[in-house]
This record gives sequence, structure tokens and C-alpha cells, in this order.
Amino acid sequence: MELLWGSLLLVAACVPAAQGWPEDHVKDADLDMPQPLHLVEEGNLKVLTAAGLTQMLNQTRFLMVLFHNPSSKQSRKLAKELGKAVEIVGKNKNGVGFGRVDITVEKELCKEFDIEKAPELKLFFEGNRTEPINCEGVVEAAALVVWLRRQISQKAFLFTDTEQVAEFVKTRPLVIIGFFQDLEEEAAELFFDVIKDFPELTFGVMSISNAFGRFHVILDSVLVFSKGNIVNRQELINDSTNKNVLNQVIKPHLTGFVIEYNTENKGLIYELQVMNHMLLFASKRARSFAMIMQHYKLAVKEFQNKVCEGTILLWGSWMGSRDL
Repeated sequence: MELLWGSLLLVAACVPAAQGWPEDHVKDADLDMPQPLHLVEEGNLKVLTAAGLTQMLNQTRFLMVLFHNPSSKQSRKLAKELGKAVEIVGKNKNGVGFGRVDITVEKELCKEFDIEKAPELKLFFEGNRTEPINCEGVVEAAALVVWLRRQISQKAFLFTDTEQVAEFVKTRPLVIIGFFQDLEEEAAELFFDVIKDFPELTFGVMSISNAFGRFHVILDSVLVFSKGNIVNRQELINDSTNKNVLNQVIKPHLTGFVIEYNTENKGLIYELQVMNHMLLFASKRARSFAMIMQHYKLAVKEFQNKVCEGTILLWGSWMGSRDL
């Protein structure tokens, strides 16, 4: 844990002196939090027990779970393809997780989710275990990625009146909503296409005709709400630049997450144009890794918008003698 507290001390050292230490910077509940389970990973998939599934549901917005039978050739093949899909999506991508459940062992989970045969693939959204989405007839890695990204874009919340919007944005720290003249036109389709790559963020859409001028939206626009307040608005007026505009609106809000520093994410991290980075080196193989990450992510919540302006918390995975 020495490494962990060293990183937190770095965070504390960056708090401006005039501001002081944030109030209640360490909650009693945080000190008493249960130690997270160490989940074994095989073929890019977390091996899930009942407790492990609950933990993963609490940690990810989208969780793709394969219910499989190790003795089944079909199960082994689908597990391999799903593992390849993880590589395409990006390992340790915020907001999405992948796991597998052995139906010969986890009988209670099979009963809960009505699993009668294997393999069966289900997608869970925002911790809801009562209405998982079945992924049927998709067996190749590339197709699995296409299916998953489509589900992510379709999970943008559809608002039909302004009161829904006003209440919803108060319940989430950040919501990005697209307002469009026609939800089936080109600008709206582009919005849905772009957001599929950001499973960690919450999105919504609304027809401008239903806004009745409440948010002062006339043209196709994207509004960013933070704790109920509009903090950014951008009109989408040029088909040739709208995609870049959307990415410029969305990507800065990824700094609220701990991002793994690796070859896949390096470009994104530099693209965010963050001036200061805090980097934690930790071994994924260590049994203490889950606890270290849990505390490190707490640092994000405690010090977001308080630590040295333009600072992002990162973590680098250390695997044996491999260098980043």
C-alpha cells in the first residue's frame, strides 16, 4: 500500500494552499469499505462468481457476460472470440467490462438468469440484473464489437419533455444531450455513431420541437449538463466538421476518469491537452491491485476540479519486466 499512499500524497501536494484540504476528504464509509474481490482474468475475460458479478455490475455501465460450459467446444470458441473483441474495444476501457460464468459451477446464477444451455451471452446496463440484453446469433469478434457499440449508442436516453431533462440532469454528475430537429436526420445519426465509443459517459437525445424553447435551442445542438447546470453548448451547423465538433465537446469530460496509460490510450491522453499528469504504477497481478485502484479512483472524486488545474489521474500497468 506504500505505492498507493504515495500517489495520494502527490494529489494532496497539488492542492493550492489557499484552497486547503477539501472538507471531509476521507469519509468514514471509505475507511470501512469492503475490500474488493481479486478477479482472475483468463483470455481477457474476468472469471465471475456470484459475488464477482455483483462487483462488476457496480463498477461498469456496460457488462458483457458469457455463460459457458468449459467442456463445450462451442462455449470455448465463443469465449475466444469474445476475448478478441475485448482487444478490439480496448482492454480496461472505462465504462465497459467483460466476464464469463461457468454454468457447471454457478448454479444460482444460472437459475437467476434462466440459463438453460451454453453458451449464452448477455449484456447488463447500469447494474440492472433483471433485464439483461441477450446477444444471439453473433459469434465472431468483429461482429460482437459492432453489436456492442450499437447497444451503447441505443442506450442514449430519449427525452420527450423538458421536465424529464431537468430532473434527470440533477441526478447525474454529467449528461451530454443532443437536441435535433429530426432524430432520424444526418446530424442525429452522427451523434449516435460518435457516442458508441464513449460507454463511460451518459448521453441523451431530444427533439427540438419538444423543448419549447426552454433550453434556448433552435438549431441542432449538443448541451453538456453538470450537476443540473448547462456548462457547454455547441451548435452542429456544418456537416463537414460536426464529427470533430462532437469529439471536442465529449472528450474533455474523460478526464473525470482514471485512464490506463498504454499504447492504445496514449494518443487519447495527449489529445486531451491536459498539462499535468499523475501516474500510478501498479501490477495487475497483485492481489492488492483492486483495492489500490478503488482508492485511486476515490482520489479522482475527491480532487476533481481541485487538483492543479489541468491535471489527470492515470495508472500504468506493470507486468513483470515489461516496460510501458
